[in-house]
Amino acid sequence: MKVARAVVIAVLILLMAVTPLSALISPGHFEVQFAERDRLSGYRVTVTLDDKSGLARGLSAWTDSRVGDGVAASSDGRILVVNLTGGCGTYLIELTFERASTGYVLRERTHESGCSFLVLVGWTVAIHLWAPIDASIVEFVSHPQLRPAGGLG
Repeated sequence: MKVARAVVIAVLILLMAVTPLSALISPGHFEVQFAERDRLSGYRVTVTLDDKSGLARGLSAWTDSRVGDGVAASSDGRILVVNLTGGCGTYLIELTFERASTGYVLRERTHESGCSFLVLVGWTVAIHLWAPIDASIVEFVSHPQLRPAGGLG
C-alpha cells in the first residue's frame, strides 16, 4: 500500500513538473498599453492577448530594437517577441494564442479609427511563457484591419 501511494505521489509530482500550472486552469487574458500617443491620431495603442494554450504568463511592451517580421523567440524560448504593424489610427490590437495540430497559432486582429494618412506604425510586444517553445512552430495570422463606422467611439 505504501508503494502504491508513493508511486501515485511521484506521478503527480512529475505531472506538475512538466505541465505548467496555467495549462491546468482557465486560459489567461493579458493587456498592455503603449505609453506614447500616435502623433497623427493621438491614440495610445492597447494590445490584448487571449491565451487559449495555457502557456502564456504575461504580456509586456518590448522596447529593444525590432527583431525582424512576425514572431521570434528569446534565446531560452520563454519569450515570444511579436512585431505588429498598423496605421496611424490603430487603437487596439487583439492577439489570440492557441494550440494547433503542428504547434501554435497566434492570430492578430487590428482595430483602427479613420486616420486618412497612409502611415505604417510598428509596435513590439513580448509574450512571456511558462515553458519554452520554438518560434518556428508558431504560425502568425494577421486579419484585415477593422474600421468602425463612427470612429473610435
